[in-house]
Amino acid sequence: MQFSINKEASNLTFKITGKFTFADHERFKEMLKLLQKESYTGVTINMEDVDFIDSSAMGMLLIAREEAQKRDVKIVLLRPRESIQKMFKVAKFDTLFSIHS
Repeated sequence: MQFSINKEASNLTFKITGKFTFADHERFKEMLKLLQKESYTGVTINMEDVDFIDSSAMGMLLIAREEAQKRDVKIVLLRPRESIQKMFKVAKFDTLFSIHS
């Protein structure tokens, strides 16, 4: 996984690229630290270039959601590919996250 960060006034955007798996948990923790340190009203996770996501990475998204809820921050999952959207639908992520195509 590769990621980039864009900080705007009240929104934090993470762009994830490549495979998003358990192996990426340390890098994902770095992203969570930003969410915890500063006050944002929204977080966007741009997933348009994610080729693959495993169940551990989906769990990481749930952890991010929990952290965001503690701070009353909304997370948007942006443009996941169709195959990933199907996984999200099966896992009921569409009821937990705002997913924008």
